[in-house]
Amino acid sequence: MMSSKRLTRKDASYQSKSAFEAALDSLAVLMTKQRLLEAKRDKKIQVIREEYEPAIMEARQTCDQIMLKAESYAIDHKDDLITKGKSASTKLAEYGFRTGQPTLKSLPKWTWSKVIAELKRRKKKRFVTTKESVNKDALKRELGSDSEKLALVGCYIDQTEIFWVEAKDQEDE
Repeated sequence: MMSSKRLTRKDASYQSKSAFEAALDSLAVLMTKQRLLEAKRDKKIQVIREEYEPAIMEARQTCDQIMLKAESYAIDHKDDLITKGKSASTKLAEYGFRTGQPTLKSLPKWTWSKVIAELKRRKKKRFVTTKESVNKDALKRELGSDSEKLALVGCYIDQTEIFWVEAKDQEDE
């Protein structure tokens, strides 16, 4: 098993260009091996999915149909089915009603805009939020090339270089 301690950039480096290039070639071999193993795994998974998926879909559809009918019946006959608490059972199943999370909704014929206006009229502004944020995309688009203008509004563009390595495909050689 591999060590769980992760190296940071400050912890590790190569001492020469040849060691660096040898390490990258080793990395490329490992990346290629990993891709091949993942492809083999994915092919086996796909075969298994194709074998079981039709039966799973059929079972899911049948369950959905039964659940829809059962829910409708349970809603119409709740008092007869559940005499104590919020659940009951059959020989093989338990069933019942769960109380969901409280959700605030507007009354019929009320819109959220009307609710906000009424809260403000009643001086209940603590129930109204205003969210402001910097439109970073617009700033980058319009001022991105002008560092002085960005600095006037307290911003700058930061663009780091990211080191990458990719294994060459065998056809590339």
